[in-house]
Amino acid sequence: MYLPKNVLKAGIIGIAVYAIYKIASKANAVGKLEFKLLKINYSFSTTELILTCLVSVSNTVSETILLNSFDVDLLLNSQKIGNSVNSLQITLPENGNKILPISFSVQYLPMVKVLQDIMSGSFKGNSLFQIIGNATIENVKFPVNLKLTLS
Repeated sequence: MYLPKNVLKAGIIGIAVYAIYKIASKANAVGKLEFKLLKINYSFSTTELILTCLVSVSNTVSETILLNSFDVDLLLNSQKIGNSVNSLQITLPENGNKILPISFSVQYLPMVKVLQDIMSGSFKGNSLFQIIGNATIENVKFPVNLKLTLS
């Protein structure tokens, strides 16, 4: 069967418009995700400190969203103390909420400066933890900047 060129062009244009609509729809949904740092737990191994941050992610739209991964750094009072590369592949339900455990590897050496500041008394006030980096959502990277102040 042979299709006329106009029908073929119309079909290609229709598919392209639909694809652009779906991409714009997902981008809008991802832009409305809400991240909140809830809690930080810790455990020790022989070579590193393992911090597990519980991050609440709220999907406020009527569309499911796939969280692929987090590639972020952990900072304490603006000093990098660890990093995390977590492959998640978690689906956020429509108008739903999930709590994600994001694990960080903290080598003991970067913590020496923090401990020195605490012991010397130059560390005063509250501790500010920051998670800075990228989250891959629907195979597109988005910036992440979460803060938690501990008294």
